[in-house]
Amino acid sequence: FNKKLSYPYYITYPYTASTTAETPAVVFPAEQSYAEGTFASGSAPMCGYMESGNNATLSHLAAILRFSVKAKSEGVVLKKVVVTATSGAKIAGAFEVDCKNAIITPTEDANSVVTYLLPDNFTLSTTELSDFYISLAAVATGECTIEFVEASGEKMTATWAPINPLVKGVVSEFKSIVY
Repeated sequence: FNKKLSYPYYITYPYTASTTAETPAVVFPAEQSYAEGTFASGSAPMCGYMESGNNATLSHLAAILRFSVKAKSEGVVLKKVVVTATSGAKIAGAFEVDCKNAIITPTEDANSVVTYLLPDNFTLSTTELSDFYISLAAVATGECTIEFVEASGEKMTATWAPINPLVKGVVSEFKSIVY
């Protein structure tokens, strides 16, 4: 690689194959996997812009939802959690990025659903809370449903309606849920 780069620099993280200097892009994974105590690696995109110098500052583009869940009775094995923006707001998939102002715009490949996969035999405790961290595009979502799906196929749905748009780089906590 013997190409000299020139300013300005448009930076996206993690790298997205569809990104170009003319149209920087990021992807908010529509399928994420459980990571104990945090969100899945690579699921919280950031961007940056540099006109000169040697140091880049990255800005958050994602908001993180935190759910704490425990079981009402023994033996509840969860398989996944599905977050759906019922308003049609785009919360996952590909977004174009204005790196200078850290503003995202959904592309035709953006969607309204994030599926959060849990490890095999993920059994909820009746005494201890299990924390789930799910990364979403920081946008105005309107009403969302959060569907908890057991390995057996049983489901429970909660509704969440944030008053304001999700905040970039902030963990928004959903009240504790007893399943």
